[in-house]
Amino acid sequence: MAEDRLDRILFSNDRKQYARVKEAARSFRAQYGSHLLRDDIFSIMKIFAGKNHRALELFRFPIGDESLRAFSVVREQVVFCVINTALPLERQIFAAAYELFFIRGFICGRQSELPGNGSLYLEGQEDALAQAFAGFILAPDAEIADRMELYGIDRAQMRVRDIVQLADCFGISYAAMTLRLYECGILEKSRAGSFLNRELEAGQYRKDSGVGMRWMVPTNEVCFGGLLVMLKENENHGAGPSVWRCRERLEEIAASLRK
Repeated sequence: MAEDRLDRILFSNDRKQYARVKEAARSFRAQYGSHLLRDDIFSIMKIFAGKNHRALELFRFPIGDESLRAFSVVREQVVFCVINTALPLERQIFAAAYELFFIRGFICGRQSELPGNGSLYLEGQEDALAQAFAGFILAPDAEIADRMELYGIDRAQMRVRDIVQLADCFGISYAAMTLRLYECGILEKSRAGSFLNRELEAGQYRKDSGVGMRWMVPTNEVCFGGLLVMLKENENHGAGPSVWRCRERLEEIAASLRK
C-alpha cells in the first residue's frame, strides 16, 4: 500500500515534470513567501490574486463529507475557493496549497479554466502536479535541511518522532512530510515506505508528546470572505437584501453542509 502511494507521486513518474513544478513553486515562494507558510497560506492566496488584479473569494466553513477537501471555480471572472474547516488544520493548509496550483495557473494564463470540481476526486496527472506543488511550497528542500540541522536530526538515524517534529515545523501531515523527505533524497524508497506504514504510531506519538497537535485539530470556522462586506455596502446604498438576512441564509447553508 505504501509503495503504491510512492509510485503514484509525480517525483516517481515524471522527473522532468517534477523539476518544472518545483521551479514554479520556488519562483512563487521567492515572490510571495520566503518564510514558513503554514496557515499563512490563506492570506498568501489572497495577496497573490490581488497583486495580479484578480478577485478571489476564499470561503472557509465545515462540511460533513471529509472527502470534500476543497474546490475552486470561476464565475464572472471571480475565483471562488472553498476550504472544508471540518478537516484538521494541516489538511486545510495542504488543500489550500493544492488549490493554489490551479488558481495560479488560471490567473497567470497557463490554463483557460479551473478544473470543474477543483480537488474533488481529482486523479491522474493534474492531481500529481498539484500535490507536488503544494508539498514544495509548504516544505521546500532548503527549509527541510535547515530544520534537520536545527533539531539535530540525522538522516541515517531518522525516527518516526523526527518526522513528526519536522511535520510540526511546516504545518503538514506526517505522511506529507514523509513524501517530501523521499522527494528530497533524504529517505530512500524502502525507508519512506516503511515510515508511511507507521502512521498510527506517528499519530500516537503526537497525542502522547503534544508535538504537532495544533495542526491536527479541526477549526470548524465559518468565513465567507468579502461576501458579507459587499452585501453590507449594497445594503447601505439601498441595494439588495438585508446583510443580516443574507448572513442567516449563509449560516443555514453552512449548517446543512456540516451534516
